[in-house]
Amino acid sequence: KTAQDQRADADRQTYEILEQRRQELALGQAEFTIEPPADSLRQRLLRGETIGPVGITETLEIAAENSRDYQRRKEDLYVAALDLTLERFRFALQENGRVGALLNGGADGATDLSESFSAGFTKLLGTGAVIVADMGLALTRSVATGDSWDIVSSPVLSVTQPLMRGFGERIVREPLTQAERNVVYELREYERYRRTFCVDVITRYIQLLRAADQVKNERTNMDNLVALRERNE
Repeated sequence: KTAQDQRADADRQTYEILEQRRQELALGQAEFTIEPPADSLRQRLLRGETIGPVGITETLEIAAENSRDYQRRKEDLYVAALDLTLERFRFALQENGRVGALLNGGADGATDLSESFSAGFTKLLGTGAVIVADMGLALTRSVATGDSWDIVSSPVLSVTQPLMRGFGERIVREPLTQAERNVVYELREYERYRRTFCVDVITRYIQLLRAADQVKNERTNMDNLVALRERNE
């Protein structure tokens, strides 16, 4: 996989965990991403586009995009879920494979050729045992003499079981359990902050509308006083 493929895979796993936890906690549907919006209202305003009346929804969008604290909360939640994917990976079957070839020689030409192939896996069990299996195959041939291939296989199987330190399912799975808890803690904190943030922004929005109405009323009152003065004069 390329770096972009790895990133896309990490995003997919992380967002799936967060969506699953939201459903388990009955927090409702909410689109979550740490990526900034591609064509947000703020970007359109900076480009000088003509925008109609800005409502509460647009105000919340601009406030969330410009709040560093809001973005930090989102990133903390993402990192907590990302840490959980790492702990799950530790208990997953980790497969590996290698292929190699080497051609030796000098100024007079090639002398010998060797190829190697290997495949195996690593598995961590709940008791702390680690199983490592590997099957290797090496082929060598003398190019100078034209001899046939020499084949050497090297199967390896090892099982490591802690007997004292690091033994027991409760000990081994504690990092995974704690990672699961951290996701729930961060999700609750983020949801509480998100709702508080929305209430605060809407309150300021209403106060701004009230101030605008007050200015409008004061201006109308001033115009009436000017008209009354002129009529009296």
